[in-house]
Amino acid sequence: HIMRSTMKVLLAKLPVKDFVRIHRSTIVNIQRVTSVSSLSKGEFRLQLGTETSLKVSRNYRKSIASLLSWSVSSVLLTTLSKLPTLAPSES
Repeated sequence: HIMRSTMKVLLAKLPVKDFVRIHRSTIVNIQRVTSVSSLSKGEFRLQLGTETSLKVSRNYRKSIASLLSWSVSSVLLTTLSKLPTLAPSES
């Protein structure tokens, strides 16, 4: 049976605590996410089990961050804190 609907309408029918949109064409059951890794340009990759890996687009990164109880800014701050500090140059 074929169902025609927009992703927005489909997402509205799913339990909010279990599903999140991560891309314009992808909705994920958050209970299946085993790990999250940071990519360039503010994007993330979700690992589902051992074989499935999905990219979170920049447009949906805030929704996945809030659902996973961490913020994009804290990830950036953690990343920045790991960078070596530069001594001020002498003039």
